[in-house]
Amino acid sequence: MNNILGNYEEETDRFGGVSKATLKIIVLADCSGSMGAYGKIQSLNAAMKECEFMLKDFHDANAFVEMNIGVIKFESEASWHIPVQTMRDYQWNDLEIEGATNLGAAIRLLRDELTEENMGKKNKPPVLLLVSDGGPTDDTWRKEIDELNQLPWGQKGRSVRMAIAIGNDAQEGEAKRTLEMFTGNPELVLEANNSTQLKEYIKLATVTVSKINSSSNTKDMDSTIKDALDHASSQIEDEDMIF
Repeated sequence: MNNILGNYEEETDRFGGVSKATLKIIVLADCSGSMGAYGKIQSLNAAMKECEFMLKDFHDANAFVEMNIGVIKFESEASWHIPVQTMRDYQWNDLEIEGATNLGAAIRLLRDELTEENMGKKNKPPVLLLVSDGGPTDDTWRKEIDELNQLPWGQKGRSVRMAIAIGNDAQEGEAKRTLEMFTGNPELVLEANNSTQLKEYIKLATVTVSKINSSSNTKDMDSTIKDALDHASSQIEDEDMIF
């Protein structure tokens, strides 16, 4: 498995204690018209709502990390569905479907958020999750990903990037390659074929990875995330409904 977090080191205060760092979670959510089929958008909304309470509980119990979260929605255009805010203020609002799949516009908003000015100095590697059920319809997404990779916080080892491919259309061909380009690691593209898988993978990519990321021990980060992936897969039950 490729190195995910590189050689991140904790900062310490003048008394030798660990300074409180900021951990950002940013979700890029596909709201295009195809997400209306087979209950995909309803399953995504339910999963994000369930994770809200888990994330808040973890944030409240963590004395070393200030967690922030934001959600970018994208269809024919892209916008902040939930602007980046502290976890204590976070409240999920259901997404609605509309239009095409302008991934490039979503990556552009993400790039603006990951500038050094917006990130500040004391940060954990941000957790970036892309959720989509098909390939992009715009012609700018490759350029936007390339420019994202050039940012200090977009470079390999400076962020945790994961993607969830919802249904068959997102799990093959150009759509799958798009998600792999975003993550930079095919093993971090998770395939969700029913609502249970989608819920478990969103929980993994937000709650579980945030817990791992906030730990002071990052030496075994790759294997820890891989173990969490294997565990999540083993907990998923078969369902009749398929995306």
